[in-house]
Amino acid sequence: MGLSIYGKIVPNGKMRYYAGAYNGNNKNQKTDDNNTKNTYLRLESDLNKNLTFGANTSRGSYGKSGIGYAYGADL
Repeated sequence: MGLSIYGKIVPNGKMRYYAGAYNGNNKNQKTDDNNTKNTYLRLESDLNKNLTFGANTSRGSYGKSGIGYAYGADL
């Protein structure tokens, strides 16, 4: 179960966002036995007609090992 949202940051649509959160508790999995929510965020910007820059970040549960983070970017 989770929630996702997306939209335009500026009216012309050249900057967009995507964000969400979902339950990280897979009760049938031994490695994920808590109620930590996994979250993510992505920002995109059109640099020109054929080129888009995107940046991502996410946070999630490693079960008993704690919380993990991931970051990325693409062009």
